[in-house]
Amino acid sequence: MGDELPTKYKKGLARVSAIIEALYPFEGTEDEFRFHNWLKSKDIPVNEYMETASRAGTAIHLWIEEFIEGTYKWSEYPLYVQMGIDFLKEHNVIPIWTEVYIRTDKYQGTIDLICEIDWEIWIIDWKTYGIAQEILWTKWSKWKYKKPYQKLKKAT
Repeated sequence: MGDELPTKYKKGLARVSAIIEALYPFEGTEDEFRFHNWLKSKDIPVNEYMETASRAGTAIHLWIEEFIEGTYKWSEYPLYVQMGIDFLKEHNVIPIWTEVYIRTDKYQGTIDLICEIDWEIWIIDWKTYGIAQEILWTKWSKWKYKKPYQKLKKAT
């Protein structure tokens, strides 16, 4: 992970993800504080968690793309790839393009899949949010963040 840009990306031009970060800031918020404390309680460094999520997410995206292109053979995360494959099959997705780089004068990004579903053109963005939690064994109920309900009780 790091500040490296994908090959086609133009240096100095914001990524589409910056839109989300602007609308839903994480850095410096209570959510970031809780996330860092949650990782600390599991003895997992933030950079390890983020690198795990990034590496696995990139691999899963690639394997789904390989399935669409007919070259998929194997995955280290077969459950996640299978969820993508199941989605494609269940919705009779007709792929048009994968990994499409787009750029305006303000933003740049990559569309995971442009396809046709029921005679309509769709833009699909694969999400692998929970993968790091599963890889690092933090997704199970005993690891889950619990809200301080005693503070939320109404006075009678």
